Amino acid sequence: MTSQNICIAAGSKSNKLGVKGEEYCLNSDSFFKLDAMPEKLLVIGAGYIACELAHIAATLGSWEVVMKVRSGVLSNFDDEIAEMAK
Repeated sequence: MTSQNICIAAGSKSNKLGVKGEEYCLNSDSFFKLDAMPEKLLVIGAGYIACELAHIAATLGSWEVVMKVRSGVLSNFDDEIAEMAK
């Protein structure tokens, strides 16, 4: 797969985004089928799956990883853990 931009909507279950270009987005399952990491990556979500995928992508060669967050990183976790993840 090649693309100028790839969006990964990570979550405990995949939901449709309802936006133009959604067909080019990956979910957390298809992330592991990529042949190579994209240079730029947008991860939608900030739960533990999204954080793990963002970290994996950055470690494996994506030079710009952006997370789109609604209410804070790891907001469903203990406050101390969420604070350390910022």
